[in-house]
Amino acid sequence: VYASDKSNIYRSADHGKSWSTFPGSGASMALIDPKDANTWYFVSSTADANSNRLIKTTNAGTSFEQITPPLSPDTQITALEMDGSGRLYVGTNYEGIYQSASGGK
Repeated sequence: VYASDKSNIYRSADHGKSWSTFPGSGASMALIDPKDANTWYFVSSTADANSNRLIKTTNAGTSFEQITPPLSPDTQITALEMDGSGRLYVGTNYEGIYQSASGGK
């Protein structure tokens, strides 16, 4: 089970009895791939908090990769969604919607 409280991402291996935090996640939103529970995406704020980055894991949080679209300064990611075909959508406050058919690559 995974959860996000707009500050961190948490994982529970015992159906919610106990929780662990992903170190330094600082996540404001998360999305688990509906076809692969080991692949998920989360938005994490940068140190200056004027922008954020999109992070992906394909191994349930063992390792992470930054896949942020090329955003202008002060642009925030405001939404994440994935459709039934696996296309990833990234909504922003100023630049519209980015889409990827390759998991953000």
